[in-house]
Amino acid sequence: MNDLRIASERQRKDAFRHGTHKNHQTQFKSYISFCCHYGLRDINPEPETIAMYATFLSQKLKCHKSISNYISGVRLLHKYLGQPCPALDSFELILNLRAIRLTLRCTRKRRLPVTPQLLVTMATACDSLDNAAGSILKVAILFGYYGMLRQSNLCPPHMDRFDPTRHTCRQDIIHQKSSLAIIIKWSKCSQTMDNVNLIPIPHTKNPVVDPVHAYNQMITMIPTASDNCPLLISKQGTPISIAALRNMFKLLLTLCKLDTAAYSLHSLRRGGATTAYQSSVSCLEIARHGGWSPNSTAYLDY
Repeated sequence: MNDLRIASERQRKDAFRHGTHKNHQTQFKSYISFCCHYGLRDINPEPETIAMYATFLSQKLKCHKSISNYISGVRLLHKYLGQPCPALDSFELILNLRAIRLTLRCTRKRRLPVTPQLLVTMATACDSLDNAAGSILKVAILFGYYGMLRQSNLCPPHMDRFDPTRHTCRQDIIHQKSSLAIIIKWSKCSQTMDNVNLIPIPHTKNPVVDPVHAYNQMITMIPTASDNCPLLISKQGTPISIAALRNMFKLLLTLCKLDTAAYSLHSLRRGGATTAYQSSVSCLEIARHGGWSPNSTAYLDY
């Protein structure tokens, strides 16, 4: 056991250098801290250890789905370390997860969708700002709505973590006569370059909510020396991060006298999908436009 502990101590440092997602690192730290605290073997654990870990998680997490994700993180940790993956189908663990599912009652907090009328209100408020921030925010809400984009398709998670091979750049915006199209190189459902999506952004008759006019106005106000720069960039030349865009969106909601707890950036994606469905667009076209997985029915919840 001591040899395994020494090996895992050395190997787990290598696992965190793989550039794993922040959520994965949180899961790894939680599991390793649990095993260290109770003196349990973390690498190649006993089935009872995983079952006890699930019980431990139920004391601090409110959703049974989150617990299942943390349990899956144990297997992912072993894969990063090149160790045999522990079995996650033991009788003890399955029984424990069933009990947790019945005990924890979790309801997903859904944000309200942005309606066409509300989109006009938001776009008008952006115009009233009459500065670079207003122009950036207007492009973000119009692209997010008409493109049904996730926030990760609009900007990188951090200013210093922009990756032109993954995140949307200025050169990924293609002019097609009077409309636009966005090349989506990475998304939640497509994390390789094998399945690049081309999302059309239509031209609208109402200039207030016309994404083509808003984009042309933004690139005129904030020109760049390279097309390989982020889609949304400040006047000073720094990328707009997801956190910064969220704060800007909250200020916009406040300006429009809307509840900041009822709407988020994801409301744009929901609003675009809902409006398309109400306009008799087929579910297949909505799923393709929004970049949902072909086997997924998640878009039906919108």
